[in-house]
Amino acid sequence: MIKTTTLRSELGVIKGRANEDTLPRLRNAVIALWESRTNRLWSARTGRTMEFRVTHPLTERALFLDLYPVSAVTSVEQRFAPQIRQGSWTSGASDDDWETVDADNYFLREDTGQLERFNGHWDGLVRVTWDGGYADDEAPADIIESLILQAQFMVARWDPSKIAITSQGFEGGSTSFITGDVHPMFKKLSRHYRRLTT
Repeated sequence: MIKTTTLRSELGVIKGRANEDTLPRLRNAVIALWESRTNRLWSARTGRTMEFRVTHPLTERALFLDLYPVSAVTSVEQRFAPQIRQGSWTSGASDDDWETVDADNYFLREDTGQLERFNGHWDGLVRVTWDGGYADDEAPADIIESLILQAQFMVARWDPSKIAITSQGFEGGSTSFITGDVHPMFKKLSRHYRRLTT
């Protein structure tokens, strides 16, 4: 999603820290925070496999693939009853019980990462393997900018004096409060890109 060298050029030298050790960890932390707040994976991966248990076969048309964007669906397999009974496998169930779903029977909604069946619904247990995500610095510009801002925000919070803010009241009293843990733009944009799971 974003290169360590991009963070280095934006952040410069981080005071009191060894950049070669700190920047990769900071990069990973910012991406992990983005992925957790958007409820999907964004960094490029190959061979991502998920199993979906279809609980409402008459209504479930779409499977939500959490690695986004999807570059290629490499396989879709289904396992039907009687191999699945009341939340557990029957005795003797094996990998041979999976049936490959022909690619002509499903399609991908590229804008949302939903995998849907043509003329039907998913049923049983579905296993999908696919490739996707953004390689370094290939994410949309607004996402890269928000990752940079969040990294700067996190670095600023490493200074203990920046964690709490003290406000002075008119009558001489003061109040200290903890600042937020995410940059406002990062918060707003991650909410915009959040995948809702239903």
